[in-house]
Amino acid sequence: MGSVKVALPCIISLAGVLLFALFAHSTGWSWLLAIIALIIVSVTIAASFKKIGLRETIGTSYLSAKTLIYSAVGICVGITASVGFLCGAMETSFFKGITSFACVAGLIGLSEEFLFRGFIQGRLRKLSRYGSLLIAVLGHTVYKCLLFHSQLQTAQMDPLLFISWTIAGSTVCGFLREGAGNIVPPVLAHSIFDVAVYGGNIEAPWWVWG
Repeated sequence: MGSVKVALPCIISLAGVLLFALFAHSTGWSWLLAIIALIIVSVTIAASFKKIGLRETIGTSYLSAKTLIYSAVGICVGITASVGFLCGAMETSFFKGITSFACVAGLIGLSEEFLFRGFIQGRLRKLSRYGSLLIAVLGHTVYKCLLFHSQLQTAQMDPLLFISWTIAGSTVCGFLREGAGNIVPPVLAHSIFDVAVYGGNIEAPWWVWG
């Protein structure tokens, strides 16, 4: 029974965010379903925090030596991944400067890490440390695939490459969270990547607003 109480909010939240990703680019009632799913996720997480507390889920000891070391690693990971992506895609928007959308891009990375590495991995690690990491990695990968499914169905993206890089990045973030004991390092890595890759956009890319 205790395991069910721990896992159920994670199952509901994961199902909700996957439903959101599936219908986020739809119109009409389908789009409304995506918004309702996102609200359910928010309410579920907020209700869970009343019982277990925020710090227990996203971790503690933010200023410890271990956190500082893993944060430095996270910063290096974010910079390396973003430079590799920009060079591979032959993008130069970051080097020309960033726009006001950079703040939104950083918040997107933060919110994804809060959900997958914070709430899901942080809560499920009570049942299994590495099992929780695996579930967070798989959940994040499926979420990304659903969010980018229209691009993956065309020649604009290589599905195998996209999935491989998503799994790799998500796994690194999972180990950063596990090693540091909190979500600060993966948030830094993910937010730096999103700001560097999308921060030069004048407006939100298609996958944000549809």
